[in-house]
Amino acid sequence: MFSDLMYILSDKLKDMSLFSDVIPMARLVRSEGNTFPVVYMGEGQGKPLNWDQTSGMCYFRKRGAVSFSQNTDRDFKITSCDNSVVYDISIPLRLVVFINAGKADCNNEFSSDFFAEWIIGDISGGLNITGIREASLIATNIETDSIAVLNSEYSNASNIGDINYEYCYLYIDFNLKIIANQACLNSCVNPIVQSEFITGSLAMQPYKVAQSPHTTAKYGTLIGVVNGINKIFTVPEGVFEDDTNIVVIYSGQFTGDFTAVKATGTVTTNFTPGSGRQITIMYI
Repeated sequence: MFSDLMYILSDKLKDMSLFSDVIPMARLVRSEGNTFPVVYMGEGQGKPLNWDQTSGMCYFRKRGAVSFSQNTDRDFKITSCDNSVVYDISIPLRLVVFINAGKADCNNEFSSDFFAEWIIGDISGGLNITGIREASLIATNIETDSIAVLNSEYSNASNIGDINYEYCYLYIDFNLKIIANQACLNSCVNPIVQSEFITGSLAMQPYKVAQSPHTTAKYGTLIGVVNGINKIFTVPEGVFEDDTNIVVIYSGQFTGDFTAVKATGTVTTNFTPGSGRQITIMYI
């Protein structure tokens, strides 16, 4: 659930065409007495994020503990999950931004404020995702003093080169607010078994499920990698019995933006699934 929301926010930032690198989630680590931001690469490895190695970068990181409280004010029935406890969840986030000031319409002393307001206007507000009742991103704080931003991200900020007027270095603090059923915290990360969106003949028939990358043991593995390039995915059987009842889910969200070939069991998306995302196909 949380990762899907972060990918949605990252896609919004990419659509702004301001950044060469958009990192959905980074973290601060400590090594050899120094603290600095990294992005996790898998298998116990992290890559340091250096603002001086990119022409435009932004990354989210958590800036505190995630809070949970039981929602007792409203009776939410989330049909894609069971009827258990409904939670109000608050996730404190920080979006750190490094960008060439020349991309601002007003390239002056207020460029950082311009970017902050632009970003808030484009990504804050309600978020739609299958399996949860409500989600919204609310801005709470802006810091445009580049020295203060450096000190928040690096323990050895005094050893980092100067940031001149050519660049803006800022951060925006947000609270990600979620109202979700207890079961959605786990089983509805890929809400496909009991989803309210599966109706008609498909809901009345046994169906198969395959994924790429494969993360759920009871589902099959699609032929085709999700790497930011590939658009073609084939089910393990190599054939669809019925190509009129195919459901495609892209990182937790249903999409109809694809074509399917019955004889080969192939789905071709009309978009490029991004690296780190997931394609799930339900079929008969």
